[in-house]
Formats: sequence, structure tokens, C-alpha cells
Amino acid sequence: MRLAGQLLAISAVTLLLPWAGCEYAREVESALRRGEEQAALSSARLLAAALAPAGTQLAAPPGRWGHARPWGLDFYVHPLDQAPVLDGYVEDWGEVAERIDPLGGREILVGRHAGFLWLFVSQSGPSRPAGLAVVGAPARLVFPLDAPGGLSPDISGAPRDVRARGAWQPTSQGWQLEARIPAPLLGGRLGLEVLAAGGAALWSSYRGDPGWLTGPSPAAAAALARLAPPGFRVTVTDRAGFILAHHREAEISGGRDEARGAFAALVRRAVGGSVRADPPPEARPGQLSGRHVELAALGDSAARWYPRPGGGGMVAAAAPVPGADGPAAVVVVERDTAAILTLTRGPTRRLLATSLLASLGAAAVLLGYALFLSFRIRRLRDAAREAIGGRGEVAPQLPGAGAGDELGDLARTLGGLLGRVRDYNLYLQGLGGKLAHELRTPLAMVKSSLDNLEAETATVGPWLGRARQGVDRMAALVSALAAARRIEQAIAAADSVRFDLAAQVQDMVHAWRGLHPTRQFALARPEGPCPLDGSPDLIAQLLDKLVENAVDFTPPGGEIAVALQAADGDWRLSVANPGSRLPSGPPERLFDSLVSERSDAGEGAHLGLGLFVVRLIAAHHGGRVSARNLSGSGGVEFAVELPRAAA
Repeated sequence: MRLAGQLLAISAVTLLLPWAGCEYAREVESALRRGEEQAALSSARLLAAALAPAGTQLAAPPGRWGHARPWGLDFYVHPLDQAPVLDGYVEDWGEVAERIDPLGGREILVGRHAGFLWLFVSQSGPSRPAGLAVVGAPARLVFPLDAPGGLSPDISGAPRDVRARGAWQPTSQGWQLEARIPAPLLGGRLGLEVLAAGGAALWSSYRGDPGWLTGPSPAAAAALARLAPPGFRVTVTDRAGFILAHHREAEISGGRDEARGAFAALVRRAVGGSVRADPPPEARPGQLSGRHVELAALGDSAARWYPRPGGGGMVAAAAPVPGADGPAAVVVVERDTAAILTLTRGPTRRLLATSLLASLGAAAVLLGYALFLSFRIRRLRDAAREAIGGRGEVAPQLPGAGAGDELGDLARTLGGLLGRVRDYNLYLQGLGGKLAHELRTPLAMVKSSLDNLEAETATVGPWLGRARQGVDRMAALVSALAAARRIEQAIAAADSVRFDLAAQVQDMVHAWRGLHPTRQFALARPEGPCPLDGSPDLIAQLLDKLVENAVDFTPPGGEIAVALQAADGDWRLSVANPGSRLPSGPPERLFDSLVSERSDAGEGAHLGLGLFVVRLIAAHHGGRVSARNLSGSGGVEFAVELPRAAA
């Protein structure tokens, strides 16, 4: 991974800042929720203690909570604002009509107004029962379902009361009955039976004794109006959860978290949209349910969290009101989490937005700095790669050496190393001339001594000739070293002019045909001039070296091919000869100084300076050299690519 990618990955660590902020906000919200839960529970306990003196007025009739009580449904009596019209329909019951209690395919609603109990029963199904029995304590009223319209019940167990009336109506899905019953006939109890012909019960709401009637308590409402704290929704229920009184003035307190959009959704997901809550309690109309109510009915205070139908959560706490025989009632205190969300979500959004912007800014700064460092490193790399030229010249000056950081120190260190390499190259370049100068005198002395020895000795042995050959080779080596040094100096001092390379090559090929009559020369060149900026003398010397090398390896009668052609903005000059192959190894080493792969020296000493001179001249003109084996019958090709003259 590149430096920019590494620093960008490291910058991801800054995302710990918004994560820590979200964790902090989550902890704060959890602490506020726990505080809200404790506040609701404390309020419920205080209200229960305050309502304890009224416990006798709130307590249910004796025997309702007894262990021997048979099973029977209790019914909640809703207060009616006005007396409905007794016509078999429930639409004129007002808001109470929306609180029908569904019980196994039947809809039941009980109301109270001016000493009368109003009953509405609706049943779906194709079959029509014979009657409906309304059972109280001790009266039993049977409404016969003979014909639609008004009807009078048969009353047993109590004196007949003509005020008890009913109205029965068939519907498209079944039937429905509306009844008006004087409250004393039922005595606070209610049981329903659907009767078949002959009096058999098709369905009953109780077994044994009928259930109890419960409803709002004026004593509980008066006490609650004085004691209910602000900011909570307070309800007083009996042990079964039926509402005795509730505080209407204290609805949901605080505002809701109204923020919308992708960022608000991100905040809700990061902090947590809800707490661990119990399933929504299922309750009948006029009843509260839940684990907190069940525990309070058993005498324990408890608090629970529940989801709200419109979203969000709600804390509900319940405490028992002490009574003579167990809890006389239950106080339920409720409050939703809107205030908590208002306190936490706004600052959390600002914190998360600020931290995310800071993280993005840090990532952008690190990325920019990484790009700047990468630029400096690449510039230093390119300069170090180009510090040594094709002829061994060294440029020790590197960019960024004046910086005070580690990259500046690296540039200065590399510059020092390149300076020492340059000094050593200069020493090696001057070493040949020094050796040539120092060896000329002892070689002259050895040669003159051999001449005198040969003149004085009558018989010349083979060792004397071998000694002379060694001296001659050493003299040639010294001369070659001196010549190579002079050639380098001459190349560096050569002037550049524009000339026609094709014409010069053609003239030299004609001259070579006269100098080497035993070899054949073939020339291929473009039509028209081939302009080149450089030194004609150096180019002539380059061609001479290539042709001399080709002549040495070409057998008599062989053909040497000289070609000049255009190639990618350069002039490609090549000399190919048959009868030889390149030695093993990289071909580039043939152009180094003092490298010769000839197995037979021939008439003279070959010290490997010819191709070295070719490389020096080509580099001076901005070109490059190459060598390759020819396919087919054999042969090699040496090529020089020289840049064309600018237009």
C-alpha cells in the first residue's frame, strides 16, 4: 500500500471520536432513563401512601378477590353524558361507543346514566338465539329475541320493574340488543348468557356467580385531583386494572424528537432508538394491564418500559394502595421518553456532526500531507535514479537537501554518497592517463635493454622473443589507455553542427570498399537527407570502429550490411556481418572499457576499446547502442540510435 493509502487508513482512527461521543450520549440517555424510572416509581409510592386514608372508599366489595371466587368476566361501566335512545343501536352513546369490548365474536358495552345501567350486545353469525339473559345479584332478566323492536324482560329473583326495557335489531351479519336496566336490580354484578330454545345456555360470561361491575370512583377522582404531580399521567385502578380515576391534565410532557432526515436516522441508529421494553400490554376497554400492574396487585411496587403506539417508549410505575385486606387499589404513573430524547438527541446530533467533520478534516489533512510526502519521495527517487549519467558522470545535488526533516537528511546523505562516487569516478578516469605516463619510462628502459641484449648475444633463444612480445603488448595497453583518455576529452570538447548523416554514411561506405577489397559492402539508406545535430568527425570515428569490428569477424568474400533508417524519432544506424555470434552473457557488457571476447588476437592486440568508444560517442549525441544475433544463417548486428535534428 502506498504512503497516501497508509495515512488515509491511519486517519480512520479519528472515527473513535464520534464513537466515543455516541457511547457517552448512550450512557447519558441510559442514566436519564434510570432516573426517570426511579422518579416515576417514587411518585407512584408517594401517591399510594397519600391515598391510603381513602383506601376503605376505594376497596372493592368483600369477596371479590377471595380465593374461592368462581370464574367470571368483570365488566367496566362507562359513564354516559346523556341517556341514549333505546332503539337497538349504539351510535348515540357518544365517545363511549368507540370502547366496545370484543369477547369471542361478541361485542359488549356497559354504561351508566342517572341510576340506570345501559347494555349493548352484538353478535355475528347466521343463527339467531332465543333470548339473552342478564344475571345480577339477585335478579335475572331474560330478554326474548322474538321480533325486532322494543321488548320487556322476564324478571326473576326480584320484583318486576317496568323500567327495565330492551330493543332488539337484526343486522346483515347477526343481531344486536340494547337494554336499559335499573342499577339496583343487578346489585353490582353482571353475567350474560345467550340462550337457545328451551333455555339452554349457548354461551355464558361466567361460571357459578356472575362477574363484578366496576367503574370510575368519585372518591378516587377527588383525591387524585389534589395529589397528582405535574408532568406525569396518573391512573388509579383496582386490582384487575380497571380504571377508577385518572388525571387528564398531565398528558405527555416534553417535546418529541422531531428531527428527520438521513443524519437524524444515523444518530438514532448510533445512540439507539429504544430501550429494552416489555411487549405492549393487551387490555380491555377501561382497563390497564402490564407486569407492573400485576405486581402492584400482589403488593409489590414495580416499573416497566413499554413501546408507545406512535413510536418512542413509555415508563410505567405502579404501587399498591394499602388496604385492610391486601391492596385496596393500584396507583399507576406513566411518562414517555420524549423529554429524555429532547435532552439527549439535539446535543448528540451536534456532537456527532462536529466529530465527523473533525474526522473528515483530519483525514483530508493527512491525505494532503501524504500526497506532499509522496511527491517529495518520488522527486528524490527520480533525482537519485538520474544522478549517474550514461558515461558515468555523477550529479550529487539532490532536491530537498535543504529541508530539516528526515527526507532532507536522506537527501543530504545520498548527496554525500554520490559526491564520493563522483570523486572516485574522476580518480578512475584519470588513472589511465597517469598509468600511461608512469609506465612509458620503465617500458622504454626494458625495450632498450632487450635491444642491447639482442645485439650482443650471438644466439637468440625463444624467451627473448616472448619478452619482446610482452613488452610490445604492454606498450600497446599503455597507448590504448592514453588514447581512450584523449578520446574522452576530445568527445567532451567536440562542437555540434547540423549535417546530413545519410551522405556521410554513403561516402564512408565508398571509402571502405577501397580499403577492404576482399569484403563486400551493402548500403541501405532513406531517400533524401537525414539531418543530425552533432560532430561529423565523431560519427565518422564511430562508423570506423563498427566497420573495423565487422571486418575482423567477416570471412573473405563476406558481405557487411550497413543500414540507415528512421525509427520513432531517431536515426537507426546498424552494421551487420556474417560468420560470428555474440558471446554468452548480456550484450551491453561488450561496450564496456577493456572488454574483448576474441579468442584469436590476430596480427595485433585487441584491448576492447573500440566498442567502448562507440558507446561514448553515441552517449555524447544523446543516443544508445545495442547488439544482437541475427536469425537464420548467423551473424551479428551492432546498432546505434541517434536522435533526429529538431525541425
